[in-house]
Amino acid sequence: MIINKNKLFILDWDYSLISCIGYEIAMFAYLEKLNQVQIKKLSKIFRISIDEIIHYLPICHLLDYLYKKVLLKEELIKVIDKKLIREVNNFIGNIL
Repeated sequence: MIINKNKLFILDWDYSLISCIGYEIAMFAYLEKLNQVQIKKLSKIFRISIDEIIHYLPICHLLDYLYKKVLLKEELIKVIDKKLIREVNNFIGNIL
């Protein structure tokens, strides 16, 4: 984090690109398991719509699932959180 006068900058070096702030906050909220109240606070701090953050949360579930599936061997796939699998199935089901 970089704090400069009245601005807060968060640098995420996982990928070298400029991304949508809504997605970045959603991924941070997902990984840190933030609750709705905490997400609303981030929404106010970064002056971004809570709807935009919530829009990206299912994508965070999907990316986490795919990341774990690629990393884990097939025999270990059952280790993946059942709630995560449900969320991904719901996300895919709503699109199709």
